[in-house]
Amino acid sequence: MISATDEALVRDHTVYACVMGSRAFGLATEDSDTDRRGVFLAPTPLFWRFEKPPTHVDGPAPEQFSWELERFCELALRANPNVLECLHSPLVESVDGTGRELLALRGAFLSRLAHGTFVR
Repeated sequence: MISATDEALVRDHTVYACVMGSRAFGLATEDSDTDRRGVFLAPTPLFWRFEKPPTHVDGPAPEQFSWELERFCELALRANPNVLECLHSPLVESVDGTGRELLALRGAFLSRLAHGTFVR
């Protein structure tokens, strides 16, 4: 069960949201689910506490998962395949100015590490 605070983070502070997986790439069947991924930017005051904002939130919708922006970038720099797929999804559901900045940087995350990990 998602907390009201976490739901508000996703609802009110998402900078980028997309559909991933089979639906994004034209491979869906009748039984395919819709995988939604997003990035939220937690308000600065939430970092001024002992308990920091979550690095990710599962939900509130089924098959929805969102990362906090800093964690998302950490994973992208480590060539995390889910994060890289999210950055390159053709089905963008929402994007704001910060999300557009993130998308403009997506080529920077395709590093030698990503090449070494996925190209053989």
